[in-house]
Amino acid sequence: MKRIARKLTALLLSALMVGSVVTAGTASAGAAAVAGEKSVGASSGTTGDCTWTLDDNGVLTISGEGAMGNYSESVAPWGKGITSAVIENGVTVIGSYAFSGCKGLTGVTIPDSVTRIGEEAFRNCTGLTEIAIPETVVFIQDNAFSGCNNVTILGKTVPMLKPTRTQISLFSKR
Repeated sequence: MKRIARKLTALLLSALMVGSVVTAGTASAGAAAVAGEKSVGASSGTTGDCTWTLDDNGVLTISGEGAMGNYSESVAPWGKGITSAVIENGVTVIGSYAFSGCKGLTGVTIPDSVTRIGEEAFRNCTGLTEIAIPETVVFIQDNAFSGCNNVTILGKTVPMLKPTRTQISLFSKR
């Protein structure tokens, strides 16, 4: 009888240990995700009010209605290996640090629905040489294009960008 009790106790303890390992793995995976962000596999997920997909060629597509999520120097869920970004009509805000450090990013499509570009959104995107900003963009936050030393901005003219501290620091070379 003692032998059966020991085996049942050992079995119960084993089950508890397996359950705690599975729960801990799930908790750490959840803790690693940015709050409010979901990633399905490695190639799609949500960012703020929008969804994103990344294809095998490094083309990121952001779609939906509303603002993208903001990132405070943390890596956006799509990573830094993107080559092109297509922001579809309906997206209203490009989030802070959204593409920061994406050195291989060479092209970005921004629709007329975008009204704001977040802080350091394209910081150090050194592969970016040209970007068209629609006239609908009324606010560009600090250092949105800092470190983009070879970029040409199309669409927005200098008089439309009021000479505030924000616009003066827009192209700071940090």
